[in-house]
Amino acid sequence: MKGFSLVLTCCMCVVAALHLSAIAAFAQGTPDLDRQLLKAAEAGDAVAVKKLIADGAHVTARAADGAAVLSVAAQNGRSEIVSIVVESGANLNAQRTDGATAAFLAAKNGYAETLKLLLAKGAQVDLQT
Repeated sequence: MKGFSLVLTCCMCVVAALHLSAIAAFAQGTPDLDRQLLKAAEAGDAVAVKKLIADGAHVTARAADGAAVLSVAAQNGRSEIVSIVVESGANLNAQRTDGATAAFLAAKNGYAETLKLLLAKGAQVDLQT
């Protein structure tokens, strides 16, 4: 019985090691996917945005200025991308390092339809930095 127990323990360790290896491999690929997602959001490429999210890119990814994917889409008037990332779990009220939100950026850049969409989804306009 001790031999069986030892074999079982070894098998469980191998499975755990393989699982951790797979998680590490996935995590290493994510920053590149996140960068691609930010670029696709800026360009308004809905097909690429959907694929990147499905492949593991994070809708919470941030650009160098702290802008989340949602903010990048909103400041460029990409309403379809805004809808996609909000439905995928993006924080409607995420702020850049300067405190700007997606709603603020849409309004500042004159994208009324994008702003209306954000407000309809529940974005706040009275946030303080």
